[in-house]
Amino acid sequence: MKGLRENAYKMQFNGGNAPLGYKIVDKHYEIDEAEAVIVRKIFTMASEGYSYNDIIHELNRCGYKTKTGKPFGKNSLYEILKNPRYKGTYIFNRRAKRTSKNTRNNHKYKPEEEQIIIEDGVPAIVSKELWEKANAARKYMAKTSTNARHKYLLSGLLYCGECGGKMHGNYRIRDSHNYTTYRCNKQATRLDCKSREIRAEPLESFVINALCEHFFDPENIDIITDELNRKLRVEMDADREEIKAAHYSIAGLKTARNNLVDAIAEHGFSSILSKKLKDIEEQIERYEKMISDDEGKTGGVRITREEVVQRIEKLRECMKNPDNIDQTKILLHQYIDRIEINNTKIKVVFKTTFSVFIDDIEYVASYGFEAETTRRDMLARWDVKER
Repeated sequence: MKGLRENAYKMQFNGGNAPLGYKIVDKHYEIDEAEAVIVRKIFTMASEGYSYNDIIHELNRCGYKTKTGKPFGKNSLYEILKNPRYKGTYIFNRRAKRTSKNTRNNHKYKPEEEQIIIEDGVPAIVSKELWEKANAARKYMAKTSTNARHKYLLSGLLYCGECGGKMHGNYRIRDSHNYTTYRCNKQATRLDCKSREIRAEPLESFVINALCEHFFDPENIDIITDELNRKLRVEMDADREEIKAAHYSIAGLKTARNNLVDAIAEHGFSSILSKKLKDIEEQIERYEKMISDDEGKTGGVRITREEVVQRIEKLRECMKNPDNIDQTKILLHQYIDRIEINNTKIKVVFKTTFSVFIDDIEYVASYGFEAETTRRDMLARWDVKER
């Protein structure tokens, strides 16, 4: 155990089978890109609210297998989604000990203080954000009852514009009428916030209509694609300081080369000047090759219009099915950053995020826009009044 713990502090592989998506090279985890594609698909589908059965069906349709070459099952998906290695966390001594009957519950873990946990200790296959979204969606789907009387599409996204607190769904019975609202947590518990409740149906309708009008408008597809690629390029350039340095170095070396050429023309040829000129030419060639190789990797990397359309079509199909409220709620969390409500206005901040992997590095680009309305205008469309 002492040797295993020493290995763990060095972030080395400690035996057994490498998780799907990884291979072991010189005792360390490296990404196996052929398998990592499967892992990313699992996390992406889970984050979008697909059930285990839906994910399994899609993996089988694509012909994907587990690390041992078997078809995927619910247990294998559970283990993948709960594995923090996929977001870059090295972890050792996680499983609970065997019982006196030599059995073990693979879903039971030791307390964190008994584990060795090192953030960014292994190369991440998915982003921390995607890992958290997938697991939040999994927990939500697990606890959701199909016969629940009230479901609030926007819960977890609403913030009170009067005090900054969160808002929650609320069921009302008044004058023999049943209806649902959203109300500020502070106003509900301590009555120290003056915000008014807001009817759920008109608010949910406004948010969904604003989202659909923007993202489903064909004229906006090119705008969204261009903005995503602009931000992707900024993200990629910011992480490639060595390429920037190479450009600056080439500029300085070319100036030095020109000066040497002028010196040779003025004072005549010498072996010392010739050697210096040759060294500079070799450095320029080396830096130009570095830039060329980088452009070969990143120059053609972009988010395509088809990818944007595919993402939006997935949302459209979900919106068409009124019975699919659970997946709709999860998808809304993919497209809404936050909703701020005060006693006069409503502001919705929409967003969508795309990821691109280059040399096992994830680059993320987001597109967002805002929609605003007044409470009065929103409620007037539904012919309802503030209570």
